Amino acid sequence: MAGEDKIDFIIVTGTGGMLLLAVIVIGFIVVYQRKMYSKQRELDLVELETQKKLVEAEILVKEREQKRVAQELHDEIGASLTAIRFLFEELDDESSIKPKLKSSLKDITQKVRRISNDLLPSVLEEFGLLEAIRDFVNQFSSTNNISINYVCKDYSSTSVKKDVELSLYRIVQELTNNIIKHAEATKIEISLKSVKNSIIITIIDDGNGIIPSLANTTKTLGLKNIESRLQFISGSIKREKHQTKGTIVTIYKPNL
Repeated sequence: MAGEDKIDFIIVTGTGGMLLLAVIVIGFIVVYQRKMYSKQRELDLVELETQKKLVEAEILVKEREQKRVAQELHDEIGASLTAIRFLFEELDDESSIKPKLKSSLKDITQKVRRISNDLLPSVLEEFGLLEAIRDFVNQFSSTNNISINYVCKDYSSTSVKKDVELSLYRIVQELTNNIIKHAEATKIEISLKSVKNSIIITIIDDGNGIIPSLANTTKTLGLKNIESRLQFISGSIKREKHQTKGTIVTIYKPNL
């Protein structure tokens, strides 16, 4: 019996040792995997932060360049148009070309103002997103054969940063231009509202219902700009077909 007890002891001890070794190996693997996961997460966060900074830098450079061009339009072209206006006033009132020149001068002045405002929305700086979208809608509908209804509900800009408002304004600009270019719509409805600590902008059109995707590998420049702006402000966009006709686009900016 002593021999059998010894064999049993060896078997139990060996089995226990193997189980202990297995537990140690499994524990080591679990700890290693957790460390690797944690390290990968850190790398992902660093990569995400780097990408966000690159996007931010790209947007800031673009806005700075647009501001420079807008100022040059205002200062250089604006001054030239003013000088031409003075020369125009010196023309003989009986001149047959004066009405045509007056009409052309007015048209050019309006176009320069519109382009300058698109590049640098002064209304946004002075009065905020609510009035900036209203001004954009008024100008856009007057130069395009389309009806735009703008509704604002309980929007407050007191806690909204200017760069967030500018990005949202640019997104509305881009989406509205896309509707004109591609959707063949005759009516657009834009709504702006604050919900708790978030901003929601909804754009509804009665167009052909084509919904371009941000995930498309052949993105247009406009879609890339929208994607960059959304990433910059940590916002999101949802596109869906309207029940009757057209599309509904919702822009959501949380955590103001």
